[in-house]
Amino acid sequence: MQSNKKSHESEGAVEDVFSIKPIPLEMRKPWTYHAAFWAGVCFVLAAMMVGGTPISFLPAGLAVISIIVGNIVLLTIFVLTSYLGARTGFSTYLLAERAFGSTGARTLINLVVSGIPAFAWFGVETWLAAAAIAVLFGWDIGGPGRIMDLPSATFLLLSGIVMAIPPMLGITSIAYLDYIMVPIMAIFTIYGIYLAVAVVPPEFIWSYIPSGFSPGMTLTNFMLTTNLVVGAIMVGATIAADSARWIKPEKKNVILASVLGFFAVAVFMEIVGMYYAFAAIKAGLSPEIAWNIVLVLKTLGVPSGPLWPLLIFAWLLQFTTNIANAYAGGLALTNVFKRPKWRKWLILAGSIIGSIAAVLGLIWYWVAYLTALANWVAPVAGVLIGEYYILRKGQASFNESMPKVRIEALLAWFLGGLISYYFTIYIPYLIPSVAGLLVAMILHVLGYVMRKSI
Repeated sequence: MQSNKKSHESEGAVEDVFSIKPIPLEMRKPWTYHAAFWAGVCFVLAAMMVGGTPISFLPAGLAVISIIVGNIVLLTIFVLTSYLGARTGFSTYLLAERAFGSTGARTLINLVVSGIPAFAWFGVETWLAAAAIAVLFGWDIGGPGRIMDLPSATFLLLSGIVMAIPPMLGITSIAYLDYIMVPIMAIFTIYGIYLAVAVVPPEFIWSYIPSGFSPGMTLTNFMLTTNLVVGAIMVGATIAADSARWIKPEKKNVILASVLGFFAVAVFMEIVGMYYAFAAIKAGLSPEIAWNIVLVLKTLGVPSGPLWPLLIFAWLLQFTTNIANAYAGGLALTNVFKRPKWRKWLILAGSIIGSIAAVLGLIWYWVAYLTALANWVAPVAGVLIGEYYILRKGQASFNESMPKVRIEALLAWFLGGLISYYFTIYIPYLIPSVAGLLVAMILHVLGYVMRKSI
């Protein structure tokens, strides 16, 4: 017991020291750590929610294609940012400092990428965990325009505090917890496969047409839905360097970790989630809210049937993704304040704030939330990719001098976000986040070249 305590203290101290420094090569871990970390992130209920979202806008076949295309986009970004982390040992924040400037990164990463969004995700995941138990006990989990009751809110806040503890201890504890939690998710996937085979007839799935859909809306809805899929893990794809910095810079292994730990798990879980949603729709749940996995389980009679332990497992499983959210958010805030010893307490504070947002009903803005993440986070990834793969050729020094603000990078991000927004609202004939990423990358490179030529 004493040795375990010392181990956690030692690991936490290592996390504190290297929260604002690159990870040395001699401290790197096998690529399986990165894979296990992200398998845990994707092997959760939120991934099922993502899978249940496209069928609100598209027929089943197009919904599956949308899921696959969206995750191919994410995989491309994920591989590129993961290799940056593995090659340099830098966190996303350290990479961003060199692309956006020290003050630019402090503001942008904290507000747009891994600070506020990470803890907002923490709130979403905590809501799912607490709502699963609330449904089991018959508490009121709230709905659009109204918040949950006092027992649900109290349990949610307590769950948020408990889930903040593992990331306060460090990244290795996260990977080990994933090894324990991921097998539990197999029960959910087996039940999802059962729903697909025994409960939902194939003819119901393939004849399903969402309310209000027409052939003339196919392209528009496909692009917007794919953008939602991208938005679900865009923060994760952009900040993949945070965990990849702990593995060795071997391209093959970075790709293996990305494909096996992220892509395969994400696509599989989202398609399983789609089957959950179809089963709930068949049982009477409105397609507009069939993305909400807790309401899906409630509609399927899980709380009162023999499968009620699934709801307890749901609470446990939210640890995996929530740990990643809190770890990334805490890392960003630690770099913002430049106080390594504050890391644990910043994680705790951010987790509590995210939990309060969940109590106030963040979950009911699911589609708008995913869209905003896709549109405004993707351009950040575009600037980072342009900076390190085109301008720097993969090179970065920890001791290099940095300006406070790189105007061309911030402008590129902002204009990329506007382009994403424009394609979302007015002419969605491209995946908006992809358009924003490419515009930001190109403008950043051109802006740098123009500034250097003056």
